[in-house]
Amino acid sequence: MRLVKRSPWLMGLGVLLAGLVTAPGARGDVTSDESGTLIIFPKVVSDGVRDTLIQLSNRTNSFVQVHCFYINASGTCSSTGEQSCEIDTDCPANEVCIRQCNATNFELALTAQQPVQWRVSTGRLTTIPSAPCRPGQPCQCTLDTSGQLVCPGMLIGYNNASFVPPVGSQFVGELKCYQTNAGDPYPGNALKGTATIEHLGSAQISEYNALTVAANADPQNNLITDKELRLNWTGLGGGELNYCPESLVFTANAEGVTDAFTGATISTELTLVPCSELIEEDLPAPVRVRFVGYNELEQQVSIEAFRFDCFLNRRLADLPVSGGGIFVSGNGDLWKIRISPLPVNVCYSGSNRGASCTQDSDCGDNVLTGPADTRLGCLPASGVLGVAEEFYTVPGMPSFLDGTAAFNLRHEGSRSGFGDIVTLP
Repeated sequence: MRLVKRSPWLMGLGVLLAGLVTAPGARGDVTSDESGTLIIFPKVVSDGVRDTLIQLSNRTNSFVQVHCFYINASGTCSSTGEQSCEIDTDCPANEVCIRQCNATNFELALTAQQPVQWRVSTGRLTTIPSAPCRPGQPCQCTLDTSGQLVCPGMLIGYNNASFVPPVGSQFVGELKCYQTNAGDPYPGNALKGTATIEHLGSAQISEYNALTVAANADPQNNLITDKELRLNWTGLGGGELNYCPESLVFTANAEGVTDAFTGATISTELTLVPCSELIEEDLPAPVRVRFVGYNELEQQVSIEAFRFDCFLNRRLADLPVSGGGIFVSGNGDLWKIRISPLPVNVCYSGSNRGASCTQDSDCGDNVLTGPADTRLGCLPASGVLGVAEEFYTVPGMPSFLDGTAAFNLRHEGSRSGFGDIVTLP
């Protein structure tokens, strides 16, 4: 970490030049306001205190099939298995944080222009209507007279025959869905959605738009029949889905800042997920990122080599290590933060999984291949996507007066080269 005072004049000139010059080929590959073939809900919470409502829509006039998978990213320390963790420094000395990142799969079938909705904790396991969940009220599955499990929610899917599994009340992770046809991914770009995270006691909500990745819809390419989603389309010629962004950018209040109007203390929680997912191999994708921030005085700080596997959900006060941080009150009140994947190669599988590498042989034994024989050894560190959520706490006041607000991060630039890969079950 370093803190450097920069010239305001030079900073202003840089901003001006950045506004005047646009890099050729720069595109917004992943969006939050358009439909796509792959849709990502980075932050899904069901922990008994908060729950998440998922809304998913078919934006076309055609029947659509969808395959989804929850990624349960709960972490535990390697030796102290009962201790939960986010990153290695949450654990005692000489232990590391292990995330299983297990996938739970399910299918949906949507008629033309049909929206669907379900509560994550309970899902929807039956076609029998039941009382809908209300904000601020807990929802539970019950048994009907025949012994069948009935879960609250809206009737969904073609002929109401689509089931969504419950995840219970000890889940934190993400949800990814992709459009299919006869079991294979289909580049129909039909999916769009939102996630609403509710506090079950106070009915406070945070809502964000799901992230969508458009596919190359040229049927002459015979796309995506090999159980590998490749995020490597430039918008011209070949390729399957759009690239992930080069950087994520957002503006946030420093941790612990007091809101001048309400007197509330502000905290921001950042959630990041990898663009790559090894679902078939049941392995977490290694992520290596750099954080760079500028405060309102144009002072710069950086975290040069932050690493995590599969999922990150952390307050800014806890970056880069547990119990400490740099984007906090005292270093400045307002931060503009850029998160970028490091330009390094990492072993995705093998006995040296997670280690830096230059070739597959650096990854040791048991290097795996994907369903289409893509070598899952020494590959570029995964791209990242995410959302942020602000928490407003009023000292001395009841918790139901606390507020929350989620927001999407801005995407800048486009990755190139190999891109990212999602291996499908």
